[in-house]
Amino acid sequence: MRRSPAAAGGHGVGIDIGDSAVRLVDIVGSRLLRWSVAPLPPGAMASGAVRDAAAVADAVRRVLSASGAAGQSIISGVPGAACFIRRMQFPDLAPKDLQRAVRWEAERLLPYPFADAVVDYDVLVRREEQGKPVTDVVLVGARAEVVDGLRAVVEAGGARLGALDAVPLARLRAFRREVTAPGVLLVHLGTQWTELTAADEHGFVFTRTVSTAEPGTRTVLDEVVRSVRFFETQAGTQITKILLTGAGAEAPNAVEMFAAADLPPAALVDPLAALQRDPSVSPPPALTLAAAAGLATRGAGTPAAREVPWR
Repeated sequence: MRRSPAAAGGHGVGIDIGDSAVRLVDIVGSRLLRWSVAPLPPGAMASGAVRDAAAVADAVRRVLSASGAAGQSIISGVPGAACFIRRMQFPDLAPKDLQRAVRWEAERLLPYPFADAVVDYDVLVRREEQGKPVTDVVLVGARAEVVDGLRAVVEAGGARLGALDAVPLARLRAFRREVTAPGVLLVHLGTQWTELTAADEHGFVFTRTVSTAEPGTRTVLDEVVRSVRFFETQAGTQITKILLTGAGAEAPNAVEMFAAADLPPAALVDPLAALQRDPSVSPPPALTLAAAAGLATRGAGTPAAREVPWR
């Protein structure tokens, strides 16, 4: 995969197209250069797919204009509601054999025909398990029509698209300093969707996207409890902390609502805290900018939604 400029200590621009807004973060090395947010009208995005191309393209144009990033190459993402992401384990295989094995699994697991999908995979970690070498892989897929729609509005908005990432993985990347053993659950409380992404010391483990009724309601908390139990059962480890992000995490009682449930401790962590910021840059709404920041710092060897030349 191409190495992103920000990951190389240079310049990276991430644009996150969410259900309620388009958000841009511009990072140079370890410095937040600028950020911008443009709201979207209701229904412009639905289930991670573009429904009103003109409105979304206009929002992209507005964040580019407000930030002065027009004409630059950017990284955008496929929302979690439109992504299929799975961590899989294989024996230690030669690259070509691994590619064939991953394709076979993709054809078997994708909830839509492989011919209609844009698919990518990356090696997450090579390690030993019970004395045998194994390879953990992250598979990312999305419907081609969803990817084409996102690409079209980004380019119509005046940006040059460098790559499309998977938003749950980008958001997790923004919190990489907080991901420690044995496990962490990132809970993004969005306006329409709640995204639950778990990680261990090797990185991504699983992600789920569920409908958000009201952030902090019993329904959302029940889903979080189920995800924690799933992580403990499937990964054989425990989640020791929960990180809250998104607009819902800004509610005054968000942490208290999670503390009242049978869950590990929940906390609010600023994903942009490690970035330097010029005095002229206004304080960013960090909890809603995590995905855009993760997109801007996308580096080599990270999973993304791009087409693999299998056909």
